[in-house]
Amino acid sequence: MEWSKIKNIILLILLGLNLILLIIVGDQQYQSDQVARNTRFQVLQTLSENGVSVSEEILPENTALPVLQVEGDATLTLNAQALLGPCTQNESSDARVVYTSARGTAELYSSGRFLLQANAGVYTAQSGQEAQAGQEALALMGLTVRILEQSEENGLVSVTYCQLWEGVPIFDALCAAVFEDGELLSLSGQRVSGTASTLEVWELTDVPTTLIRFLNWKNQERLVFSSITAMEAGYQSSSGRTALLTPVWCITTETGRYTVDPNGNVEALSLGV
Repeated sequence: MEWSKIKNIILLILLGLNLILLIIVGDQQYQSDQVARNTRFQVLQTLSENGVSVSEEILPENTALPVLQVEGDATLTLNAQALLGPCTQNESSDARVVYTSARGTAELYSSGRFLLQANAGVYTAQSGQEAQAGQEALALMGLTVRILEQSEENGLVSVTYCQLWEGVPIFDALCAAVFEDGELLSLSGQRVSGTASTLEVWELTDVPTTLIRFLNWKNQERLVFSSITAMEAGYQSSSGRTALLTPVWCITTETGRYTVDPNGNVEALSLGV
């Protein structure tokens, strides 16, 4: 038999083996996906039987995030000059720095807390645009945030934001902007800033297991809510000059927001700043 024919036979055998392997791998992936879909369906049924409705569309895929250690800036720098103009440093210690200018005052703390109080006319917003204006003001000061909630009472418009770290939310790093008659009165909250280093990567507990743990916690605590409206992965932070960002799931209901860590510990989040 000619060598070329032998080569063709070998190639056909190899192609056949690759096809068989591809079919086996594809079938295994299909079976795995089917098990995952069935598990999610069963969990949704269990939640429904316990009086909690969840749309499958809001459930995310399983994910992993790095644990980050953030070394804060020793000078507690926040770009207050972006809003207050040239500032004078009035007070300074290891824990607190105060900047003042003709346009207002900024207080910065090593824990990550900050308070900026602006004088009239320093920063303004059109009616109905306060949330976006506050977001832009925080961006000028070096903070990337997203809007969580807006309220209005006695002429004051208050907007709550959640800080983002490279696009990932830090659920307990909240800040707020307060406007009156379109003028910014204050920016305040808890921030994480500095240089981050990766310690390790955590695979967050899969979504069905997290939901069941959350349901068990709800029943134990006898909490009352009837729906889960959002679920996403992000970070929970420790305060201080060196902050640790640890991956958690955040579950939002019609009555509040809760984090669930990889060990199944649940913590209620407050929107208070």
